[in-house]
Amino acid sequence: SRLSLGSHVYFLGNRAGGNNGGGAGGAIYAIGGGMNSTTRNMNLSGNTYFKGNLVSRGNSSEGGAIYCYLSSYHTLILDTGAGANAGHIAFSGNMVDVDTSDVNNIDPATGTPNSIYLYSAQLDLKGDSNIYFDDPISSHALGKNSLTKTGSGFVQFVGDNRLNTLNFAGANSVDVQEGTFRVVNDAAAQSFDATGAGNFNIAQGATLA
Repeated sequence: SRLSLGSHVYFLGNRAGGNNGGGAGGAIYAIGGGMNSTTRNMNLSGNTYFKGNLVSRGNSSEGGAIYCYLSSYHTLILDTGAGANAGHIAFSGNMVDVDTSDVNNIDPATGTPNSIYLYSAQLDLKGDSNIYFDDPISSHALGKNSLTKTGSGFVQFVGDNRLNTLNFAGANSVDVQEGTFRVVNDAAAQSFDATGAGNFNIAQGATLA
């Protein structure tokens, strides 16, 4: 199966979890099967915005905007589009571990910024417009993740972004083939496996900024 969302889609102020009951995926909770299952890709198009989504504090509080467990054989695609039809994709103000004990006075500032939680999935960033992660990406300690960047647009990261590439079979767990990979405001983008190692490739013509 496949989830594909067209352009001009807005996820604003959604919440996962009860009163301090934990939860996952403030706006989207995506879970797929293993390598022999039907392909379960999720495709988000340009002009898509995730803002102010949150997950309640609890034993499990993951994925301020998106919780993604598609398995390492499936892909979360963020495609900003091409030419005149291109549009940004942005994550801002999405939080996990938010104190929601008082439903009449929920303060997102009690939480921790997070855009996407990857258990296991390939992250494909593409297109001629830009992708903004004002909230960092996190991943499961035993996940199998990879990231590929194509297209002339840039992807911009803020905060401490972590991609776990444990046992990933690809040669490059982070592969910037085209465009610009940007880290701003003392941000970090880490690719690692169980030993602390990881592969980070910037192709000729691509830019790290």
